[in-house]
Amino acid sequence: MNKGFYTALLLVCSYTALGQNRFSNDLLMKVIYQHQYDQNTSALLPYLQHAQQKYRLAAAMAFASVQDSIAVEDLFACVKNDVDIEVQKAAVLSLGQLRL
Repeated sequence: MNKGFYTALLLVCSYTALGQNRFSNDLLMKVIYQHQYDQNTSALLPYLQHAQQKYRLAAAMAFASVQDSIAVEDLFACVKNDVDIEVQKAAVLSLGQLRL
């Protein structure tokens, strides 16, 4: 086989690895999404205070579909205290989904 074939194969393999679902290799993200699917508010709440922004963001967004009023205080705390504006926006969005 020629050099061009191997170059093309390497390019396709690297694109495939980079083009995977962004959650496919992140076990903790899978756990958060499973809790969201299960509507497990108590399991999701601790992730609103996780050290890494992406997990706080995922948890805040999860409450938009979970829609459990038990999370109101924690979501308000995210709006007031989180250093990341995206997490704050996600918390506001989730609060807006509640029927209070």
